[in-house]
Amino acid sequence: MQQPEPEGLKQPHHGTPHTTPPTLYCQSCKSQAQWLPNGQLWCPQCQRALEVRDRKKQAGATVGSIVTFIVIIALAIAWYQGTFDGFLYQFGLNAQPCAQNFFGTVFCGDDLKEFCEDYYDADVNGDVCDEVLH
Repeated sequence: MQQPEPEGLKQPHHGTPHTTPPTLYCQSCKSQAQWLPNGQLWCPQCQRALEVRDRKKQAGATVGSIVTFIVIIALAIAWYQGTFDGFLYQFGLNAQPCAQNFFGTVFCGDDLKEFCEDYYDADVNGDVCDEVLH
């Protein structure tokens, strides 16, 4: 006749995952830490509770860092290509040469070169166009 299993050693029912907390060590004294019933990790050597970092939060921070890095690289490439030059001209942060005509329209890069080729006037826009055309 089989004896009943002690309360703490019962096998999980089918479909119920059986999880055992991992063995962790104190970073200060390298002794094995113990899990307390309240879920805290305790170092018997140091006599203090230890911080347990959540891996999901670490993974989320890593994904956030990667996304931020990709966005920064994309913005840097767009700036280098002159995508934002029309807007950034007013702050002096344009990547390509820019100029503003009499009506307030800003021309940058190839648009400025085309404008200078079509409307070059040494008295009106000679200083800007001389630099762009040569």
